Amino acid sequence: MAAECARADVRDERRVWHTHRQPSMREQPHRLIFLDETYVNTKMTRLRGRSRWG
Repeated sequence: MAAECARADVRDERRVWHTHRQPSMREQPHRLIFLDETYVNTKMTRLRGRSRWG
């Protein structure tokens, strides 16, 4: 377990998350926004793939 989990401020923030934020997110899922930060530069990818002959 990470050492941060035992800190009082982290424990309080986790309690707030479970008691206040999660229930409101469940009630209003249409307000959630998901960001995809798996940015891929096309210059870093291969131009051609490989496969067996035929």
